Amino acid sequence: MSDAQARLNQVTDMLTSDKTATSIPFDPNCTKFPARNDGPKRPDAPADAAWVWGEDDQVSHLATGTFYNNTHTADIIGPDANLKCSIHHWSEHGGIAGRGVLLDYRAYADKKGIEYDSFIDHRIPYEELYSCGKDQGIDIRPQAQGGDIRIGDILFIRSGFIGQYHRVKSTEEWSKVALRPHAIGPDDQQKWAGVAQEEKMIDWLHDCYFTAVGGDSPSFEAWPSNRGKTSRER
Repeated sequence: MSDAQARLNQVTDMLTSDKTATSIPFDPNCTKFPARNDGPKRPDAPADAAWVWGEDDQVSHLATGTFYNNTHTADIIGPDANLKCSIHHWSEHGGIAGRGVLLDYRAYADKKGIEYDSFIDHRIPYEELYSCGKDQGIDIRPQAQGGDIRIGDILFIRSGFIGQYHRVKSTEEWSKVALRPHAIGPDDQQKWAGVAQEEKMIDWLHDCYFTAVGGDSPSFEAWPSNRGKTSRER
């Protein structure tokens, strides 16, 4: 079985077994995984590294140029390109299917009088997401901590970008937003609303063991990061 297939089997096997992960690499048949602060440590990894099922395969760890599963640019393009992180692994596994959890933060913000622009780096903190979930009747804590989120759930956060996009009245008006200068780092003028880069958010995303996360904004987390690196790199 390939490494990619073993990773994908975690999504399926976690529904049918009852094993606790205690060492790295995690057994793909495990159904219980440690919290971020309780996970086993590796001497060759950063102190705050999180060991989760997957990560964004399109954007590297900016400081080292390393993608998920120790993949590098040469693995993706050039004469030595391979299929190490190809999306076809998902297709061969039957696609992605699971229970979706939608947090409609835009509707919650409107209801509570929270005003923000989706075209700037508005940061949605964990506490606000928790309150948003509570307003919808969902306890967004992981099931292991008494909440409603189950291992393998798929998270969606509506921040309101699409609605604001459709309210743009002209191509010229949109161009002023879309063509803002792009640069790596805090000076990037491409700014988008999203989840905050904070420890509580990182702990929550890790400990819930979501299969995937997504939203209606160009960037799932607020962009650019205000902490030197993105939550995805931690």
